Amino acid sequence: MPETITKFPAIDYTQEFLADNSKAQNGQKIPRRLLITYLNLGEAYSKASTSSPTKFVGLGRGVEDSSIELNPDTAKVTDIFGNTEVTVNKMEITQNFSPVTLRVGSELHRVMLEILDKNDFARLSLFEIMVVKAFWGQTFNGKTYYPAELHRNCTVTPQSIGGSSYVDMPINTDMSNDKLVGWASISEDEDDNGNKTATFYKVGDDVPTAAE
Repeated sequence: MPETITKFPAIDYTQEFLADNSKAQNGQKIPRRLLITYLNLGEAYSKASTSSPTKFVGLGRGVEDSSIELNPDTAKVTDIFGNTEVTVNKMEITQNFSPVTLRVGSELHRVMLEILDKNDFARLSLFEIMVVKAFWGQTFNGKTYYPAELHRNCTVTPQSIGGSSYVDMPINTDMSNDKLVGWASISEDEDDNGNKTATFYKVGDDVPTAAE
């Protein structure tokens, strides 16, 4: 009988496991779709509980190309012996999504339009963003979980609204680096907008049993 895990452990990247194919060979390329950025669109649009699971919705439907830009801030010094040292001071992490076409029933667009209508711009900096590495996973109590980092108090900014054939609203995201590291589960089923939701668990949280 498999061992029951009671608490989520620290991330261990030596446990190599490719989510799509546990028998993957060394050197196999990782599909882009397995690096997923999720946005918390809960009732408060932020302030997700860190002591219980929280639901997130994936970003990127209809977007052909989007990268997490690390934007490292570095300082370079060459000493009197000609040796050059580089110090990495910080990362200013951003990710842009375009075109992001408005879709009927989209919770993301409902929230963005409400903020714009009310000029409630302070809310744009209260989001939570979760990045899930769904190409690296481990199975606990019969379910697969993936390494995830949860950034709190992030900024999500709509850039324009309009387009050609359909109404588009591209968005830029700025991640805060005020983050928790943990695990995420991804739902098997899609919602009405074709999204699979995810749930975040921080390291040390209780692992759901197979029946939960």
